[in-house]
Amino acid sequence: NILQQDILGREYACSMGEDALTKVGGNNDDIFYGMDSRLAVVSESNGEHNSVKEINVEALKRITGEDVVSAQAKFKGKKEGVFKAKCVFMANGMPKMPQDGGQRRRTIVAEMNVKMVNPDVWENLSDEEKASGLFAVKDSAFIQRLRENREGTLNWLLDGAKRFINNKTLSAPLAVLKY
Repeated sequence: NILQQDILGREYACSMGEDALTKVGGNNDDIFYGMDSRLAVVSESNGEHNSVKEINVEALKRITGEDVVSAQAKFKGKKEGVFKAKCVFMANGMPKMPQDGGQRRRTIVAEMNVKMVNPDVWENLSDEEKASGLFAVKDSAFIQRLRENREGTLNWLLDGAKRFINNKTLSAPLAVLKY
């Protein structure tokens, strides 16, 4: 999640733990700081999809529905305003949440079904498994290369966004539509 902050800048991107949308009451530092961002990446805390907590749908609706929200961070005052960030969930499994109409309109799921494996595991895969597209070799230098080319990565993201905005005929891929 730090990578998007490196590329977009901390004033545009923030990271949020799954607790931001699962806890009720008390301080919520992630919501507090996310109110000033444009992109909020919500990640599982432990990466185990069997232990993903249930999303508080009311909290999700408040921050995605342009409602005025109230948040308080530890050692900070209370802040009220519209949560501006678009939330992206990164998880090994689907977040648990009821499938009501309002939530469904606010959620787009893009399943990432390629398993990243170490080179030694890749070598032991059969030719069929390698050709299936379900496995890819981990590239330990990938993040570093992106960081070294921040400007190029940002331009690539902006070009893609511009094409998406200008091409009204683009539709979501089947992997997204199945949810």
